[in-house]
Amino acid sequence: MTDPPRPQTFVADAITAALRFPTFRRVWLASLLANLGILIQGVGAAWAMRQMTSSADEVTFVQTAFLLPMELISMPAGAIADMHDRRIVALVALSIELCGAAALSLLD
Repeated sequence: MTDPPRPQTFVADAITAALRFPTFRRVWLASLLANLGILIQGVGAAWAMRQMTSSADEVTFVQTAFLLPMELISMPAGAIADMHDRRIVALVALSIELCGAAALSLLD
């Protein structure tokens, strides 16, 4: 006997399949909001520097200082996350970020 034909799934169903899991939805939403905040911070930094000076070079230096650490750290961080337990790597990275934020707030 032959199997009855299965109903076709739409591409939209495959795209949103992961969003059916509540844990994934929370992580995805947190990541989306964090990335949005990073982009807003970058625009705000460039805008503030543009208000302080009319030099395009200085605005570019601010954008470079904002994005260069992320570009330089992302490749080694991916390799480290592949070699070690990702939860531990994430906790260490967040701890470093917390120490940096605390240091910046104390220096202000």
